[in-house]
Amino acid sequence: MPIKLLSKQEINQRQVTQKRAEVDQGRKLATRVDTLRELAAQEEASLASFRAKMVKSINDETLTAIEERNVLQTQVKTLREEIETGLKPVIKAESQLKSKIQTLDKQENQIKQRIELIRKKEEEIKID
Repeated sequence: MPIKLLSKQEINQRQVTQKRAEVDQGRKLATRVDTLRELAAQEEASLASFRAKMVKSINDETLTAIEERNVLQTQVKTLREEIETGLKPVIKAESQLKSKIQTLDKQENQIKQRIELIRKKEEEIKID
């Protein structure tokens, strides 16, 4: 079987057809690449927007929490001062009460000693 050689025109036509097919494939590939680049750019923009919104939201929540903490710290300080102010009369009264109790204890001891002395004198009088 002899191999048939192609004519120059057939070779040129096949080369033109092959180049057209390659160019068409290149265009399709370029279109896909452009589409993917656009999609990637959109996704990056979307991600950047999402990140910015999340950072702003976190910052806002943090600032709100800090403000609430500061308000609570101020309230706690005020309440502690009110407690101290309210306790001062109680502490003073407690001190006065302790002082009175000590005085009464001393008086009680003196009375007991006098009673004991009186009993001894009564016994001495009975004996005589």
